[in-house]
Amino acid sequence: MSKEATRFKQTGIGELPEGWEVKKLSEIAIIKQGGKLGLTKKDYVSEGYPAFSATGQDGFVSVYEYEGEAIILSSIGAQCGKCFYATGKWTTLANTQIIFVNPKIANTLFIFYQVNRPNFWIRSGSAQPFIHPSDVKNAKVIIPPLEEQRRIAGVLRLVDRVAEETKRIINIYERAKKFALKHLLTRGIGHTRFKHTEIGKLPEEWEVVRLGDVATLEMEQIPVSALPEDTLYVGMEHIESNTGRLITDKLPTVRNIKGLVFQFTPDHILYGKLRPYLNKVWRPHFSGVCSTELVPIRCDEKQIDGNYLKFWLLSPMFVVYAKKFSEGTRMPRVNLKALINAPIPLPSLEEQKQIAEMLGTIDAAIENERRYLGVLEKCKKWMLDNLLTGKVRLPPEVDEILKGVLPDAL
Repeated sequence: MSKEATRFKQTGIGELPEGWEVKKLSEIAIIKQGGKLGLTKKDYVSEGYPAFSATGQDGFVSVYEYEGEAIILSSIGAQCGKCFYATGKWTTLANTQIIFVNPKIANTLFIFYQVNRPNFWIRSGSAQPFIHPSDVKNAKVIIPPLEEQRRIAGVLRLVDRVAEETKRIINIYERAKKFALKHLLTRGIGHTRFKHTEIGKLPEEWEVVRLGDVATLEMEQIPVSALPEDTLYVGMEHIESNTGRLITDKLPTVRNIKGLVFQFTPDHILYGKLRPYLNKVWRPHFSGVCSTELVPIRCDEKQIDGNYLKFWLLSPMFVVYAKKFSEGTRMPRVNLKALINAPIPLPSLEEQKQIAEMLGTIDAAIENERRYLGVLEKCKKWMLDNLLTGKVRLPPEVDEILKGVLPDAL
């Protein structure tokens, strides 16, 4: 980052470095209404030119409308204000506006990073939000010298590319876990002889037992009023579907919770009985209380490993069983008797631990990549806040770095 002192000036949108300007979007770009070809999603084909609707690039069509760089603005609907970067040959659908940036004045990608920020656009309407064409034309953007625009856009693009690669790696791990769940929980490790059971083919050495044979549902209801106010609370909304992890690092306490709860400890597994297709299962590492829609399950450690049981409850096979034995239409819940009688494939305790360790290794790899992605997202936000406003300046030496790792950035 540049250490040279920057002189600032006051503008209509705050302090900016001297030499930077503020212009209306219509002064640096041609703005057109999207969807002029009259195509809809019914015209989508399996292969062709990228098509941008109000929800983004979500399909392909057989003809292209434009070629080159542009910014596609979702101007109506739930994604109103979201922008998408288009390059190559592409087409737009209705409810979009197209921003063609004048390359002699501004860098398209630099403008994209400005206009794609959450609170950039003025929205009208409530039930069906929209952006008026005049508000698009009059939107004010920051214009540094063109060379500096390219440099900033290049650094931000580099962060995006790394984030995209990290997401790709996470997706690979998640697909590997899905395969491993089915394979390890039904074929085990190193088995060659199998038998037919009520839950499909299993190794001959394995048993099929009922959940109630190897674990206990501990569902003693406790009034919140009887608990210390700093007791941590876990609800269905805090557990991520299909992954066995918490969505948040900051759980609430019972201070604002009313009614009855269940207690849990690190010896339990929490199973979400409400809408079992959501597949919400979590093994805590601390004590607290939970919603009564979460069933605390305590394992008999002499028979079944807690992590092994967690992975079985998360498996597609168990989700099918839970959905089959659910009751209710709008708010289906697993029948507790059926939950107790759920069939569980049971290897030796040693093999259970080996299976759980292998699946846990994949989970740990996913979690590491998620943390890295979180760091990248925070880094990008800092850059957007500071680079786009000139609070931090990038030296020319950055150009050489970008040419080496991202040749198309400049």
